Amino acid sequence: MSTLRSRVKINAPPERVWPFVADPVLESTWNPKMVAIDRDREGTVSLGERFQIEYVMSGRSSRCEAEVLVSDAPTRLVYRYHLLGENKPVSVLMTYDLRRTGDSTRLVQTVDMSGMGIPLPVRALIWFITRFGRSVGAEYLETLRAEVERLDTT
Repeated sequence: MSTLRSRVKINAPPERVWPFVADPVLESTWNPKMVAIDRDREGTVSLGERFQIEYVMSGRSSRCEAEVLVSDAPTRLVYRYHLLGENKPVSVLMTYDLRRTGDSTRLVQTVDMSGMGIPLPVRALIWFITRFGRSVGAEYLETLRAEVERLDTT
């Protein structure tokens, strides 16, 4: 109940999709919650790398340290986000799995919130809403799909 999954099919090979999930600057083009990136290098992330990101969610700014746990280009990327400034340790695991399907990529994004300390009833509510609720606005992965496909045809 503390894990959320989203999927999208992108009409481009994994090698074209990879930079959009593995380069924080490119991720900010499709993830509107990312507002600032404090990183010493450019391009795709590398195993063990750490950097800071600022997010705005529900009108509230949060800063976190991103740690790259797995970076297997162009198939799997795992981040651990540590929320900074909290009284207790709070973390989220974000996984991107990319699989070639013909000329396309099947991208699965998994968000594991078990390290956030969310009470069981609230986790159950989050699961129920994401499972049975209606999406409002553009899904982030659909924005990613549109961005990759737009650039892949030029």
